[in-house]
Amino acid sequence: RGTLCISSQVGCTLICTFCHTGTQKLVRNLTAGEIAAQVMTARDRVKDWPRDIEANPNPPLGGRYITNIVLMGMGDVSKNVVPKIALLAQPRQGGTIRSRYFVPETCHKSHPVTGTVCISAACAIPGTLAAEIAPLKPAPQGMVKIEHPSGMILIDLDVDFTNGKEELRRAALVRTARRIFEGLVNVPSNIWAGKTAAAKRAA
Repeated sequence: RGTLCISSQVGCTLICTFCHTGTQKLVRNLTAGEIAAQVMTARDRVKDWPRDIEANPNPPLGGRYITNIVLMGMGDVSKNVVPKIALLAQPRQGGTIRSRYFVPETCHKSHPVTGTVCISAACAIPGTLAAEIAPLKPAPQGMVKIEHPSGMILIDLDVDFTNGKEELRRAALVRTARRIFEGLVNVPSNIWAGKTAAAKRAA
């Protein structure tokens, strides 16, 4: 994959530690022409035009031709619930895949059900990044375990994207409900005297 990251803004309202643009204040949005010019400049740089590729199938800079474009600069999304973004990695605790789910720029404390269905299904779709990290067996895949900051969430999956099929037949969440606490509660006798006193009064 040859991924080109382009910007849609000059500066940014967010302060992402991994992005130098986040150290600047938002100045303005780029025009459509300025956004498209970034792609054209990059294609000029790596000679990624059809005539160039036909003449030289191998990238001249020892890199890669552009196959994917990522558009940075979403504006202020702090009050929105979209877009939802997941960072995926190899599992570390016996799961199928490891995920950090952002809604949209805040990392979820565990993992939402909708995101669990999407990521587990993506693991079964050939060509996705999720499938490259954690390829699944053919349908029905069975239990898919997604590791998250609070533990692990499980999906019973049956997906078939082979031979032209696009079928998501089952994505059943395995509930992880557990007892939170148990014990005794002391209730004043003027509120409730208990079963024995109530029985005596009834007699």
